[in-house]
Amino acid sequence: MKIAIIDSGCFNHIHLRENLILGKNFTTEGNSQNVDDNFGHGTHVAGIIHSIIPEAQLLIVKVLDRYGKGNIEDVTEGIYYAIEKNVDIINISISFEDEDKEMEEAIQLAKDKNIPVICAAGNNNVIEYPAQYGISAGSLDPTSGNISEFCSKDCVIYAPGENVTSTYLNDSYETMTGTSMATAKVTGYIAKEIKNKRDIVKFVEENKYIYKGCLLYTSPSPRDCS
Repeated sequence: MKIAIIDSGCFNHIHLRENLILGKNFTTEGNSQNVDDNFGHGTHVAGIIHSIIPEAQLLIVKVLDRYGKGNIEDVTEGIYYAIEKNVDIINISISFEDEDKEMEEAIQLAKDKNIPVICAAGNNNVIEYPAQYGISAGSLDPTSGNISEFCSKDCVIYAPGENVTSTYLNDSYETMTGTSMATAKVTGYIAKEIKNKRDIVKFVEENKYIYKGCLLYTSPSPRDCS
């Protein structure tokens, strides 16, 4: 199982390093092989996915810089790169307000190759891009089970995205909230379905609200408090 994480890179965390595939850096920071995370977001996402499917290889594709800034063109190139590397699933915990035809075409190519693209809906109560093109993932409040106040009510699938603790920079752990975290959980669970050769369309239809996954990291290993 190989999962592409298109994000801010990934820190070589003690909990993740054995599963990392150092992919490509599309930002202007460092050379094209430098996928080290200087922002923390990608490392956090990687840890969530790893906690659900620890046997998976994580292909790291860096498109966000140290300030968490990126552009649609780099994300699009990252999608094409992930497809070339024959990944099984793509996680994009990034959202933009503007639509983009080339990004849509990249995601369509992934779909044509049976590669699910799980995308964060965004935290502005609407489904942004590229989630409009892929499988839009939204956030649930793990306490109430309701859709998070910042999240659209029209997403394809939901998972807990509030107060999620995961891996972070310098072998540390951090708690974050957002559709990015929910997206990583959805990716992890769909990856498990792919590994077990189950019908992904059926899984998504039957599991619109995934209430599992209060995943907490305690050094050096995670525990599932679901």
